[in-house]
Amino acid sequence: MDRMLSRGSNYYKRLLAIPAEKILCIDTETTGLDPRKDEIIQLSMIDGHGKSIFESLICPPTRKRWPNAQEINGITPKMVKGKPELEEVADQVQEAINAADLIVGYNLPFDISMMEAEGFDFSDKEQYDLMEDYAQVFGRWSSAKDDYLWTKLTTAAKHYGIKFAAHDAGEDARATIKLFYAMLSDPEFMAAAVAKDRAYVKIQKETERATQEQKVQKTTCLIVVIILMVFFGIIILSIISWLSSCVRLLG
Repeated sequence: MDRMLSRGSNYYKRLLAIPAEKILCIDTETTGLDPRKDEIIQLSMIDGHGKSIFESLICPPTRKRWPNAQEINGITPKMVKGKPELEEVADQVQEAINAADLIVGYNLPFDISMMEAEGFDFSDKEQYDLMEDYAQVFGRWSSAKDDYLWTKLTTAAKHYGIKFAAHDAGEDARATIKLFYAMLSDPEFMAAAVAKDRAYVKIQKETERATQEQKVQKTTCLIVVIILMVFFGIIILSIISWLSSCVRLLG
């Protein structure tokens, strides 16, 4: 599915026009991938300037070990010991969310789902996931999945010459905000967005035409049904009248 079709170039120009201090880039490191049972062990929030709004290791209240995640992010139980639990910094984090006009991230739906599971509210916030759009312009199509294959942040960042130490929430967030400005200012990306504009307009026109044709067909069918009902109604009434006359004659 081509999600860029419903956006187009004006959408991206509007995002770029949002003041950098009103953009909040979020990245998390977690004990796993399931928001129902896994927990956040590192949270970084920076604005569009790259200024740190909140960055800290987080002590998970229930999980004591996360060996699989530890192999990826390198965060050990010892490293988070004595660090604040999310509940202790919840007000500060929610205030940062509330102050933003746009929430940005790479695979943002995952970070949002993890934070919402912890009680944070993003309900009225515009969100933009770079991973989704990068995949649709620079990624590969999978016929098996009938969708674009997701691309790692390291790959997307390398495409724009952005160097960073992956799987640290702070490093990932800074790389993501750099990618945000680089990608949305990229002529190749914007050319793709313009092409989507035209395709979207074409699809809209085709949809409107098909809808209009369906309306005409429905109206025509309704008129035919009404005519047939009237026609057969007249015949039935004539038959009833004739039968009534016959009954009277026989009586």
